[in-house]
Amino acid sequence: MECFTTPCDKNSSRKKQADPDKWKRNEAKKMRYSAKTLPKRLLCQHKKGFGCMALTFSDLKRFFDNFYADPDKHKQDAYILKHCTPCKQIAENLYPKAANEIASALYHRLKNSDLSSIETVRLVADGCAGQNKNTIMLGMLSKWLTEAPQNVKKVELVFPVVGHSYIPPDRVFAQIEKQDKNMTMGFKEFDKDSDDSDSDSMNYNSDELSTEEEIEDDVFANDEAKNDGEDSNSTDDEDEVVRAIKAEKSKPRDHPPTINTSDFIVDICFHPCRNLIALANIVGDILLYEYNNDETKLVNSLELHMEACRDVEFDNEGSVMYSTAKDKVIMATDVETGKLKQCYEKAHDDSVYKLFSLDINRFVTGDDAGIVKLWDLRKKDPIFTLKIGEDYISDIITNEAQKYLVCAGGDGTLTSIDLKASKIYTASEQYEAELTCLGLFRSETKLLVGTSVGKFYLFNWKQFGYHSDEYVGQKHSIQCMIPITQNIVVSSGEDGIIRAAHMFPQRQLGIVGQHTLPVECLDISHDGQYIASSSHNDDIKFWNISYFESIDSLINVNEKQNKRKDMSNNLPSSTVKNASDFFSGLL
Repeated sequence: MECFTTPCDKNSSRKKQADPDKWKRNEAKKMRYSAKTLPKRLLCQHKKGFGCMALTFSDLKRFFDNFYADPDKHKQDAYILKHCTPCKQIAENLYPKAANEIASALYHRLKNSDLSSIETVRLVADGCAGQNKNTIMLGMLSKWLTEAPQNVKKVELVFPVVGHSYIPPDRVFAQIEKQDKNMTMGFKEFDKDSDDSDSDSMNYNSDELSTEEEIEDDVFANDEAKNDGEDSNSTDDEDEVVRAIKAEKSKPRDHPPTINTSDFIVDICFHPCRNLIALANIVGDILLYEYNNDETKLVNSLELHMEACRDVEFDNEGSVMYSTAKDKVIMATDVETGKLKQCYEKAHDDSVYKLFSLDINRFVTGDDAGIVKLWDLRKKDPIFTLKIGEDYISDIITNEAQKYLVCAGGDGTLTSIDLKASKIYTASEQYEAELTCLGLFRSETKLLVGTSVGKFYLFNWKQFGYHSDEYVGQKHSIQCMIPITQNIVVSSGEDGIIRAAHMFPQRQLGIVGQHTLPVECLDISHDGQYIASSSHNDDIKFWNISYFESIDSLINVNEKQNKRKDMSNNLPSSTVKNASDFFSGLL
């Protein structure tokens, strides 16, 4: 029996052909990015800057049709960017740049650069994971390679380690934003501008007054002084505003002035007993400043290391200062005399990243390769050496009993060490994000861990295998944090905003202070009155946080939370004041 096979029509075959355009998720995506209504007329009154009043309805209709011609988010974003032109310098904290914008700007730069004599293009990213997503950036580079000159053979994309790798553009941007006068206006600038504008308007009015009007004003002023019960006019209302501004401006300073340096500050540390702060910079020097509410004074400058410093710490009594650097050297210096007490050359095979003082003689160090060593000033060699991870040790902490030492790693693992047994006690599950900082709360029974994705993980002490609670602190990476009370933590990171959060119950309290560039480190003074913060602007700012002792009188943490309002609420130490706080004195 003969069998003849005939080709089957694909529309009638048993296996149904895949049609991605008809998938429910793709149809929902098209509906999401399709036009919902007809174009509407602009209701704004912009004339000079944007020219909105000059647009006709046909212009709006043409832009509307072209924008929604393809219901795809990436094409719509590209269409908007194509028709946008920069009009002024915009601060990074006012206009966050996402991965699409970064990739588009880089693609434009590569397309318009002369690469005729270059074989390898090396791109160095910063530490912001949201801007440098691998899928978007690698997709753009793959497309560009198909269009690049034939002499370009390779593209290298370098991601530095968050927290201790710096690129030259960071310092350039810091200097640009420091000199830029069009940044967001703080409260002090607002006071200055208000006083100037008020004085100018008053001078202008006085020049225009005639002799008769001046006499009438003097008579009216005398009558008003005699009749206190009479209602004030509009001029008096303006005087009340000016008086309130001057009263706010004349308040005595409650925190030390800002310290500005010429070199990038890597770490800061307060003295445990005196009004003294140590600054470790990127050229290997340690600067010691005395501070009070009136001034900050440089008392000593120690040239200790040949390469960039990594960490600086005082011992418990404040008599010895420890410092580490990229040159793999650990130094112990006498604070009073500035003389070297002990020097450990080539203390680690890799650069030392973190140092933690246990007492007047013992301290712990962790390097970039995940190795932890315990040292004693009375001995030349380390007491023990343990390999606990594959990435850098970001932070080290212990409680008063000093039985267990907890180390956070860049590989996302929290490791605890039994100090008496000199061995690893437990290792947590590996988290997707880097663990960047540690803090103790609730009488040292709770351990709080900050991450590079803006999350906090809460651990019970001695139970370091997995977190007991999780809390989303902010959208940006958390680089540093400092416990203030048993329930309150102050943290900061890439957005440059120093925020306070109440952990039990969990809620945001507000903004303690702000920098224009990312904050690298935080520390609290010996009396708990100030915290200091260092940013990429090469400045160290002080913030008076004494109001946290009576925070319950300012914020009721048990009432219903409004997270958006709490995130933008300015606490008394902030340089920017809430409008309601400023005008409350006028009632």
